[in-house]
Amino acid sequence: MRPYILLYVTDVARSQAWYERLGFAPRRQGRHGSWAEMLWMGSEGQGFLLYLHGNPEARPAGFALPGFEVTGPLEDVAARLAPLRPVFWLETVATFAFAVSWLVKGDALRPVVRAAG
Repeated sequence: MRPYILLYVTDVARSQAWYERLGFAPRRQGRHGSWAEMLWMGSEGQGFLLYLHGNPEARPAGFALPGFEVTGPLEDVAARLAPLRPVFWLETVATFAFAVSWLVKGDALRPVVRAAG
């Protein structure tokens, strides 16, 4: 697995030049310059991908989506994750995030309930 970030930018060419100065190497690019894929290789051979996307209608500039690119068979990924027991702690994080979202929603609706009552 290799981590990546999908980053929305206003000018793909300028952003690509800036990331090249930071040590990222361009891998692929869209025909009309609407997107670019860049790679930074770490000291252990593990890379980090950066996708620059220049579509302002899709998302505002600066919006970033993190993720992982699976570079091997899924069985290998499952074997590497098994010792971490991801089901329990990921479920805990998801439950906590759900609880926080309900608390925020309740605080946001409090003025509406007062006005209606």
